[in-house]
Amino acid sequence: MRQEIKNGEINWINITNPQKNDVEFLKSDFNICPSILKEYIPNIKRPKVEEYKNYLFVVIHFPVFDRKERKTISAELDIILFENVLITSHNGLLPELKKVFEKCKTDETAKNYYIKNSAIELVFRILDKLIDTRLPMLDHIDDHISDIEEQIFRGNERKMVNEIAIVKHDIISFRRIIKPQRMVLESLSRKVLKISDENLLNIVRRNELNVIGKISNQAHHYTIQFGKENRLFIMDLRTKEHRTISLDCSKYSLAICDSGEKIIEPQKICAERIEECEVGVKGLRLYVWGIKNLRDIELEFLLKHVHMLPGRIFSRVLYNVKERLRAQA
Repeated sequence: MRQEIKNGEINWINITNPQKNDVEFLKSDFNICPSILKEYIPNIKRPKVEEYKNYLFVVIHFPVFDRKERKTISAELDIILFENVLITSHNGLLPELKKVFEKCKTDETAKNYYIKNSAIELVFRILDKLIDTRLPMLDHIDDHISDIEEQIFRGNERKMVNEIAIVKHDIISFRRIIKPQRMVLESLSRKVLKISDENLLNIVRRNELNVIGKISNQAHHYTIQFGKENRLFIMDLRTKEHRTISLDCSKYSLAICDSGEKIIEPQKICAERIEECEVGVKGLRLYVWGIKNLRDIELEFLLKHVHMLPGRIFSRVLYNVKERLRAQA
């Protein structure tokens, strides 16, 4: 099945369980190399990145847990990346990709998040999402090991022999699938991220909230971009107008700029900033001490300050908080 979604000049084509007519479509509409078309339908066991004149062909694999067989298997994702077109193809074992595609079709916010600036940004956002959704698999393996340990301490060693074999196979399969992908992702990043410093700054500005949380802001980025030594940079974030004033920094250790606007409810604003700092610090602690440290945080408090945490960390903390509440219920 082939589906397509567009946003401006960016086009995303998603093919599930590709057939011969899909191969003909790629040949006639995009002039894809015959060597790619020849191996497009059968599974390609090894990940790779191949560079052609005006596009890249990428094969990458993700671990998927087969609940029926109770084992980890490999799900293949084929990517053909043009400047403004992304073609993804898979065998239906990546439901997360389907969810992203369907959400982009029905939700304008999601569509603008994934499909807005370039096909390159789109493919990295998709890969980031697919990688994030592998993390619960590690939690599953960890929980399985904990259950086995508990049963062994209760004297059920013999009953756990089969379970130990299953979890051992899971760990080996997960590692075998994941390890080669690192080389592919590194190769992909080297081939596509040929951008200027200005474009890199724009990418950082657009993605900083999801990556590092609310640590810097737009004014900070503009200051880095346009600020000069011994010049005071002034900017109105509402109109984006800015100007500079000469300032001999050797004569001053502190400069205070008063906008002249009255501050309403300063105590409330200060209290909110203190809360934001607390959540921000806890979020940074998370990188060092691990996810479980924030299980004691209140759900209402976490949701109120969602903008203060990186997207990945917020999702993991929210999961742990909900698990705690479920266990307490």
